Amino acid sequence: MPIDAIRDFGLPRPKIKELAGGIDIEIFGESSEKTREKTRNRLLDLIKGSSSITTEELANKLGISAKGVEWQLNKLKQEGIIKRVGPDKGGHWEIKRL
Repeated sequence: MPIDAIRDFGLPRPKIKELAGGIDIEIFGESSEKTREKTRNRLLDLIKGSSSITTEELANKLGISAKGVEWQLNKLKQEGIIKRVGPDKGGHWEIKRL
């Protein structure tokens, strides 16, 4: 894969090492912090689109586990960004601030 293609994906420049009889190319992905931030933003967009969306629906749309969604929701609640209004079944999410 040409280095330009790696850059086009927004990834950092790879480390290339010459080894006896070949080369070693280390391609770096996004940091887990960046990934969590993107997931968080997508989650907030989904809540904006449907405040009564369920954890299961969020997990399916985000492509992460229900536990991952719960972790994100808990962080957002702790930071005062969202709150749950009403019961788990039949309630809805409210975005307090962005």
